[in-house]
Amino acid sequence: LSNAPNWLDILEHTNGNQFTSGNCAISILNQISDEIEEMIEDGTLDAAAMNQMSAQLEKLRQKMADALRDGDTQKATDLRSEAKKIAEKMNEMMQNVHQNISPKVQEIIESAQKESEQLESEMSTLAGVMDGEGSHAGKLAEKRQLANKLRNNRKLRTLCQKLGALRQAWSQRKRAKKSKASYESIVGAEFTNNILKAFPTELALASSDAGRKLFALKFSQRTLLTKSYDAKRTDLDRGPICMYIDSSGSMTGERELWAKAVALAVIEQARLDRREVQIHLFDNRIGLSKTFKPSDKGDKAIDFVLSWHLSGGTSFESVLRHAVSAKIDKAADILMITDGYSSTNQTTRNQFKLFCESTGTQMTSIVIGGGSTDSCESFSDSCFAISDLSVDATADSLMKAIR
Repeated sequence: LSNAPNWLDILEHTNGNQFTSGNCAISILNQISDEIEEMIEDGTLDAAAMNQMSAQLEKLRQKMADALRDGDTQKATDLRSEAKKIAEKMNEMMQNVHQNISPKVQEIIESAQKESEQLESEMSTLAGVMDGEGSHAGKLAEKRQLANKLRNNRKLRTLCQKLGALRQAWSQRKRAKKSKASYESIVGAEFTNNILKAFPTELALASSDAGRKLFALKFSQRTLLTKSYDAKRTDLDRGPICMYIDSSGSMTGERELWAKAVALAVIEQARLDRREVQIHLFDNRIGLSKTFKPSDKGDKAIDFVLSWHLSGGTSFESVLRHAVSAKIDKAADILMITDGYSSTNQTTRNQFKLFCESTGTQMTSIVIGGGSTDSCESFSDSCFAISDLSVDATADSLMKAIR
């Protein structure tokens, strides 16, 4: 291993990181074990003969010890000579193993480093949902536990990739929204030294020699007449985020992973905003429900997302009735994700709209997979159709759905 051209690369990758070092070592040993197993299967290495010779050496060692204890040096010498021949044979077989594995060592090291980097990237993605408690030695057990979850669950690894892309797209849009909403409307005037906000008449002072002196004086004394702005905010007094996620049989596959990635992304953002998240899975009725508070540990969300399964049909009626009867806190953001179509009763829709108006609740529906939005539009403030489950379209919808 140490003679491989890329050995220094993996040393640099693992230097000073106990978890990464152990992870790479396990990966390398596992791959070498796989190579040896293949050699045994194709007959290149006779494992049975190796085991037999090892047992013979142990017996010869015991007999030689007995002979020396009895003072029979000639017998001990003969036994040593016999053992030496067996050891040479074993060494010859091991050299054969070494020659077969050596050409693949560089590939094994590269694979171990790539696997380690991918695992760390996925763990970093999940870390946004987990608690931010640092990476000191005391947390190694938790990191190992998370790494084992990732190694043993291919669906979770795929989910991490979707979550990472969705998080990045959503974060970019939140930053863009914040900058656009900074100065939305002028509400008055104030005295400051902010030249960017200064009225044109103040800036005009600097056009003459005498005016420049006055402008400099007013600037130094913070008495420039400047515009006072007020950004219109839609995120004040925000209530909980209530997600109704379609768990009918038609959501199997890519749609299920997408919905789970959205759920984790929303939970993560809600924790940052100190907002509660309520997730309700529905098919023909409301099934499993779970509430996530800002103080909850992140692995609770991961375990929940991995645990839900799909079955049944689709009923929007059950969603509307549940939202009204659940007595959701004021100013809630309700987000429904579905790929289906379902009729709703006019009376139920009227009750739901009255509930939203009286509580300041906002209802958004996201219809995926090319389904019709007609039914959802009859009771939603906003309705979005995402046919290709693209990250950008999803992030755009979430920006509008969650205040």
